[in-house]
Amino acid sequence: MNTTNKLLTVSLTCLLLSASLVAYLWFYLEDKGTKLQADLQTVHDRDELEREYKRLQELLEKTETERALLERHVIAGENGTVSFLSLIDEVADELGVELSTEALKVETTDEPGFDELVVEFSFKGQESQIIRLVKMFETLPYHSRLTALELIRTYNNETGQWSMGGNLTLKLSIKET
Repeated sequence: MNTTNKLLTVSLTCLLLSASLVAYLWFYLEDKGTKLQADLQTVHDRDELEREYKRLQELLEKTETERALLERHVIAGENGTVSFLSLIDEVADELGVELSTEALKVETTDEPGFDELVVEFSFKGQESQIIRLVKMFETLPYHSRLTALELIRTYNNETGQWSMGGNLTLKLSIKET
């Protein structure tokens, strides 16, 4: 009986040690499995980020000519602004319209890399020429919009002709340089 008790004690001790070892290994493997899953997710996220980067690089390469064409429709910095204003003055002279720039200011926008140029013009001339000038402002090949337009039509009793004058406010996107 003494041997049986010893064997029972040794067996129970081995059973407890084995159960403890199995429990420890179970929790150890669970912990390692969780860490492995986190590492796999990190690798997956990096792979996804790399694929997205490559896709964007390919898109940049594919759209290079289109972006170059579009860039011509955005005024770039001070030189672009001066060129634009000179072009507008030339067109007004060709139309026979007296055009003067009353105000010129740059406003910041929420778009990174772009500001907004606000230009206020006043003009005088024949009605048909003013209408052509206003239509030209409405269809500028730039990212722009008319924000205010005031037309004043007057009749000259001495000459018997109508003339027109007014003010115009134009906002254009300009690229920061």
